[in-house]
Amino acid sequence: MRILKKDNGSITLFVLIAMLFFGMFLVGMFLINANEEAVGTAQTARIKEIYERGVDNVDEVYETNKPRKPNAGEVVRIENNIKYTADGEGNEVPVPIGFSYIGEGTKETGFVIKNDIDENEFVWIPTDLVEYQTYNWGVGSNDSTKFSEYYTQDVTKNEQIIQDVTDSVSDNNGYYISRYEAGIATKRTDRTETSQDQLPNPVFKATTSDKPIYAYNYINWYDAIYIADNLYNKEEDNVISKLINARGWDTALKFIESIGEDADASYIKNSTNKGWYSNNKDNNSELEVGKSVDITNKTIPNKLKNIYDMGGNVWEWTAGIYRTDSSSNDARRRLFWMGRFCY
Repeated sequence: MRILKKDNGSITLFVLIAMLFFGMFLVGMFLINANEEAVGTAQTARIKEIYERGVDNVDEVYETNKPRKPNAGEVVRIENNIKYTADGEGNEVPVPIGFSYIGEGTKETGFVIKNDIDENEFVWIPTDLVEYQTYNWGVGSNDSTKFSEYYTQDVTKNEQIIQDVTDSVSDNNGYYISRYEAGIATKRTDRTETSQDQLPNPVFKATTSDKPIYAYNYINWYDAIYIADNLYNKEEDNVISKLINARGWDTALKFIESIGEDADASYIKNSTNKGWYSNNKDNNSELEVGKSVDITNKTIPNKLKNIYDMGGNVWEWTAGIYRTDSSSNDARRRLFWMGRFCY
């Protein structure tokens, strides 16, 4: 969550694809082998026809039998409630049933999907291109490698969640991060709810001229965990939603910093000119400099890898605790990730 004071904040969501990787691998291998055999048989028959008819242009035959590169957004196959969707550059990105590619980005530039019902948007972070881990960026006062993942005070359950998250990222070679900060239609000035089940659901979509979306603040760490856990965790959702952890946050930043022609290493060292802070102003914004929490997609120059507000606007909660030493187990020592700044 993002925070301006003690208990105000905003959420970045971590969306994991639930699947059985071993079964998918076996089925995938079978289909690939079957397709290769079918193409080979077709080529043999066509070459025999050319030989019998005395046709000269054999190269043309091989070209027509060459596998076609799927267009961006084309579903290549469906396995275990996952639509393997082409990005137009020869890559396939796993998209859960119930979500769809919106036509923005590739695997290297930020592949964007949205939920078919609530239209919340998420961006794929490919961990086969960038390693899923914490990084010491050499900036700020806190070393992000000292963050330990923390979702619940139940130690056994917490370890199981950590393992489930790790397995999902490993099996799918990636995860989805919310494209925007957690948003809400009405600007919050305090926490008025008396219980967590009264907290409104967040939205992860763009502000429009007639519908501003404000950063969801004035919620504590426990609220952030609760809201994230309850967004997409039903069996019919085909995904598991969690509050972003330190590894997920750092890996997304590493993706921005180092992958593709649009990589931006300068952003990691100093996001002042590319984020909403009290001393700068997006000319398209309706808010004045320093005027509390801004709407959720007003960074300068708007986005990196199709992700908004990774720097600036407000600080965010992460699912972790910062340990000053290896023996510390004090859950009250939760801190924000070092790279997010409030104004």
